[in-house]
Amino acid sequence: MTRRKLHTRPIIAIWKRSLGRLLTFYETRRGSLIGFFPKLFLFFTLLNIACYWLALLTAYPNEAFGNERSHYFLLQFPVGLLGALFDSLSFFITVYIAKRALKTTTAITRSMLRWAT
Repeated sequence: MTRRKLHTRPIIAIWKRSLGRLLTFYETRRGSLIGFFPKLFLFFTLLNIACYWLALLTAYPNEAFGNERSHYFLLQFPVGLLGALFDSLSFFITVYIAKRALKTTTAITRSMLRWAT
């Protein structure tokens, strides 16, 4: 079996172009990190609190409105804040990985060669 040189497949090229456009959009709209991070953190906090209540009301509606309602009300804050911390950190790690993925060209080719043989 002879090894043939694999070229970047069209789907990878499409993926890289789309990812590049998305990162360009993000970097132009983000502005200062000092102003962006609190907005991102607030967004993820509100999203996590909303999902917490949706899950609680879907799974345990009696608990949400029963005797334990003050406990579940207070529990939303650590859920929202810790979830937002995790989500914000994951967001920045994902952006870092995406930037690195756009810079590399040889790693994709090497992994395709290993996969093809």
